[in-house]
Amino acid sequence: MFLMDYLNNLNTSELLDNIVCFRQHTLINYNSIDAIKADLQSVIPNNFNAHIEIGIGTQLFRIRKMENDIFNSVSDFWSPPPNNTKDGRLNRNNEPMLYVCTDHVTPFHEARICKGEIFVLVFYRAKKPFNARLLEGVNDGDCKSLINAGLSETGFVNYRIIRDFIRTELIRDVGIGTEYLYGISNGIKELLDKANKDHAYQYTSVNNYSKKNIAIKPDKAKEYLTCDNAFVGRFIDYSDDKKCVNLYQKGMYSNLSKSDDDITLELRRGDGIIKLCM
Repeated sequence: MFLMDYLNNLNTSELLDNIVCFRQHTLINYNSIDAIKADLQSVIPNNFNAHIEIGIGTQLFRIRKMENDIFNSVSDFWSPPPNNTKDGRLNRNNEPMLYVCTDHVTPFHEARICKGEIFVLVFYRAKKPFNARLLEGVNDGDCKSLINAGLSETGFVNYRIIRDFIRTELIRDVGIGTEYLYGISNGIKELLDKANKDHAYQYTSVNNYSKKNIAIKPDKAKEYLTCDNAFVGRFIDYSDDKKCVNLYQKGMYSNLSKSDDDITLELRRGDGIIKLCM
């Protein structure tokens, strides 16, 4: 109820001014994520909370670019080790996160796979239900429950402004030289999850706005997910308005749910061109 009272009484003009003020700052000059979070608080309320349940059997997907098709350990199909983890969209340096997508085409967009590159597409499945924080809040269609609970027209407008601000800042395009922008997305995550109790976070795909990504903490990823198999191939191109990918099949790793001690990795070779669509 506090959130609805806050949104209903929030001055929309002041909210927009705070957003402009935040975006006028030279982000590269921030000396810490804590400093970014302090300024984000002028826009994002403390209790901007929403979660979604990921049900048993839900399939999730991840892609990795490869120099070859050889894997030495089952752990290669999960998140990288801390000493090989740099700042990312929802993780700090040396703090790995397993990033997955909710369909098997979006990972190609996320990883920006190019023609001729070798990749492995890993298939995960939820073996138990778990909650993921909706970092951007709920969509318009899901706001009816808030309106029925007392959110006014002004409150609804304010909610949408804050939600769209979060979405825009979360999915900024980051490249060489602009890695400091990860400070904003990490600041949003840490501001919304102050107690660090959430184990997974859902957000809009950076390169495919109609789809969602989920970031899962590594220890919880292995508790919630099973790694079924991994498809190894060479990327050819996109088709059907980038809703499909055309691939040359190199092979498949299977039965990856066992531990390293219980399995010998073996690539079952295959060939031929296949097409994957959303």
